[in-house]
Amino acid sequence: TAISLNGLKMILFKNGYTFGNSDSMFISTEPKQINGVTMVKLDIVRIDTTIILKGRMKSLVEMQLWGSTIKEDYTQIRWLKPNFMHKGSIMIDAWNEMEKIAKLLGSKRSYQKQ
Repeated sequence: TAISLNGLKMILFKNGYTFGNSDSMFISTEPKQINGVTMVKLDIVRIDTTIILKGRMKSLVEMQLWGSTIKEDYTQIRWLKPNFMHKGSIMIDAWNEMEKIAKLLGSKRSYQKQ
């Protein structure tokens, strides 16, 4: 799908994203909070009519382990086969958010495992 850089930024902006870094080819968003406990960051590369979208997520939940606070760092968003064990997980929430943006960017999509 041919989408202008300004059109791409407008789609992201309308969906609650702000930009940490961008030029004519690359866009990195600032973290966006979804579903209360998940932060999502998107990295986008636009080459001609191809848009490559990658996402990273982390939980806002902290754990205490033997007196130390453990905070989760950003991890790549990946698809999990939905089942009763994963239902409502932050990874599925983050995937659904990234998928929502991908659908807004065009009707022809392909997926690649990294």
